[in-house]
Amino acid sequence: MKPYVINVDKNEAYPCAISKLQAARDLSNRCKLRQVKYLNNGIEQDYRFVKRMCSYKQWFRKLVCTKNTIDGFEVMHMIKKCQVKRVSKYDIIAQNNFIGNLLQEAA
Repeated sequence: MKPYVINVDKNEAYPCAISKLQAARDLSNRCKLRQVKYLNNGIEQDYRFVKRMCSYKQWFRKLVCTKNTIDGFEVMHMIKKCQVKRVSKYDIIAQNNFIGNLLQEAA
């Protein structure tokens, strides 16, 4: 499914990149580019912890390892933000069970 609106900041490279994608037919010509300085801040702020955690972990050699590590960071962040039903951020046993079940399903 191709996007119909792309929200970005005011970087000058975005219009050129969008034009090239539309010319190559990788992006629909109907797709609109919205350049608003602070429109994507909610998304940017939500993953800043991942950027902070990964900035000093430069040992990633394989995409699979990188994906698994970032997925682990995301799960821990979701628990911390109380986004997981039936798992309190203060209930360590429930957190361990939840993470154990996720890892068993992934294996």
